[in-house]
Amino acid sequence: MSPKRDITMTGAEIHQFLDARDEVLVVALQPGAPPVGAVGQLLWTDGELGFGLDAGDPVVGLLEADDRVCCVVEQFPSYFEIKGAMFHGRAHRRPDGPVDGLATFAVERDDTVSFDFGKLPEAQNP
Repeated sequence: MSPKRDITMTGAEIHQFLDARDEVLVVALQPGAPPVGAVGQLLWTDGELGFGLDAGDPVVGLLEADDRVCCVVEQFPSYFEIKGAMFHGRAHRRPDGPVDGLATFAVERDDTVSFDFGKLPEAQNP
């Protein structure tokens, strides 16, 4: 068996990646049913993760009932350019109310998983 390849991004690489993105998939739990997701606006400022969702989106209500959240940011223009970061944590509604029709949340991160297929050895020697 070949050794496991480390394709995780460093903290600095995650910051750089998120600086260039503007969308996030937000996944919330619903009682007795599968998780539900919605695409929202990524709010990434000085290393602080947040997001905005349409104020009427059902995910907003789910997060108010159970604040556990998974946020996924990814890109996949070609195989060796696939990158992504997934954050698990707790979403807290920002007190400023809906801004431009968006309910905004700050995320208290518990765990981060990342990947960059450009770090595969095959990407260096195609």
